[in-house]
Amino acid sequence: MPDVFPGIEGLKPLGAPDDLVPEILDEDLIDERVEVSSEQALERCHELAARGLFVGPSSGAYLHAALEVASSVRYPVVVTIFSDAGDRYGSTGMWGEPDPAV
Repeated sequence: MPDVFPGIEGLKPLGAPDDLVPEILDEDLIDERVEVSSEQALERCHELAARGLFVGPSSGAYLHAALEVASSVRYPVVVTIFSDAGDRYGSTGMWGEPDPAV
């Protein structure tokens, strides 16, 4: 997740005391947290887009974290779900310059 809240719902960091943590989050189910910067998440989005998967920054962050965990060999199997689509972020500039008409 991003370092700071970028103003887009669904992209909220959960590490600082002032961050809004969803009530449905059960911290007991989390084995490990992996810090992922906004830049790392966007880089992974662009890599996935080049392979035909048009995903948003949350999915880019999931991929980055999954690859980091997989490379550490701590877990025999690593699974992630790409839960957002890239088309929602067209006005943010993540795919290039934002359209001033939007």
